[in-house]
Amino acid sequence: MRSSIEDMDVPAIVGWIFGVLGALLTIGACVWGAVDIAMIRASDETTGVVVGRHAVTSTDSDGHRSVTYRIDVRYEVDGVPYTHTPSGSSNPAPHVGDKVGVYYRPENPSDARMGGALPWMGHMIVLILGFVFFAVAMLLFFVRRRLGS
Repeated sequence: MRSSIEDMDVPAIVGWIFGVLGALLTIGACVWGAVDIAMIRASDETTGVVVGRHAVTSTDSDGHRSVTYRIDVRYEVDGVPYTHTPSGSSNPAPHVGDKVGVYYRPENPSDARMGGALPWMGHMIVLILGFVFFAVAMLLFFVRRRLGS
């Protein structure tokens, strides 16, 4: 008598898991991007100045330390100063005194987002992961089909 594990079609199960994860990641990246694009379209843009740069040190499970940087950006809207600290960190980060683009909502100028390409990196990473997972699922599907199982 065969066990239930032997009866399972593991490549099909893995393919389905990868396919679903790939689709969810891709859809999630697209929705995330659409929300950010809507925010940018409803925003005004100004130029801010980096007024602070803070090192963020992290240690991985092997004990290796890495340093990234968070910045504080000061910008003005109608003569009123605001400070924005983006949620992410980067390496290299702009230096104190560098000028950066800032998008803000006219009805709430303290609600801001950094301009430039760097804020889109998270979207792109999730989108690429989604494509890779989905591609692996398709590869498993076609290999299984080609082998006739």
